[in-house]
Amino acid sequence: MTSIRQRLLLGLLAGLSLVLGVAGYATYRQARAEIDALFDYQLQQTALALRRQNLLALARGGEPGEGEGDLLVQIWDRGGGLLYVSRPDWELPFATQPGFADLLWRDQRWRLFALYTGDRIVQVAQPAGVRLRMSADIALRNLAPFLLLLPGMAVVIWFGVGAGLRPLHRVAAEIQQRRPGALEPVGAARLPVEVLPLVHALNELLARLAR
Repeated sequence: MTSIRQRLLLGLLAGLSLVLGVAGYATYRQARAEIDALFDYQLQQTALALRRQNLLALARGGEPGEGEGDLLVQIWDRGGGLLYVSRPDWELPFATQPGFADLLWRDQRWRLFALYTGDRIVQVAQPAGVRLRMSADIALRNLAPFLLLLPGMAVVIWFGVGAGLRPLHRVAAEIQQRRPGALEPVGAARLPVEVLPLVHALNELLARLAR
């Protein structure tokens, strides 16, 4: 047996889920754009801070990329010789053009910034996965309250649809309580406009039977 209440509940929840999905994607795209701008600025500022850094002091000072969003710092000479790398296991190829670039290296995507300054080329890079994870976390945190509200919405929809169907139950109860020979019209007062066509058709049938 098909239930109008169940169909409406499933349809409304499906519509709400679709709206939340679209909103989640839009939130993710917005967060991704803001995070890209923020981390691009971080890459650029890190490169500018290292353009005159003493290599010996830099090597003794540890890895400047550590704890800063998995940054990888490389310093090259103009001939393409590697002078310094903060993480040897993440060594990237030499950037042939200054500025920002997207790189696919060993099945991993990177976002890098290369600064040409004097006899050095400072290259700062970051795995793209860091940005993807942060964007997804921001989108999920923004949508989490609405996802938690879905069960409550389902309860409200269930009882709301039940209240909207009460006029149908009232008409059905009135017809069930009639005597077999009672052909008077069914009362149409205070009925919703969606129920009126059914009541009018029933009254026309009763009128034909009475004639």
